[in-house]
Amino acid sequence: MAFDSIKIPGNVVTVEGTRKQYSEIFLFAISTCMWCKKGKRWLKKHGWGFSYLDIDKIPVEEKNKLKKDIEDVFGVKPRFPFLVVNKFQCDSGYNPDIWEQMIQ
Repeated sequence: MAFDSIKIPGNVVTVEGTRKQYSEIFLFAISTCMWCKKGKRWLKKHGWGFSYLDIDKIPVEEKNKLKKDIEDVFGVKPRFPFLVVNKFQCDSGYNPDIWEQMIQ
């Protein structure tokens, strides 16, 4: 199973960035989570373009399937925010130092 095989339900939001990048960035988040909000702010502040899905805004059945699919693809139980770079690198939790290395 690969990232492209994950059916991402709901409304994905795309944020345009000002920084030239070669990385595709996707963030799974929870709309009320302090760390997820910090992660979105960090990406915006540093000019990265990215897409994100607030998983708490989708039906429970879809959310549970999505979390299972993420675990199957990446081999880790997702904690949020969950960052995916170029469809194969991931980081679970808010770790800006790690994110910077992954994105560049």
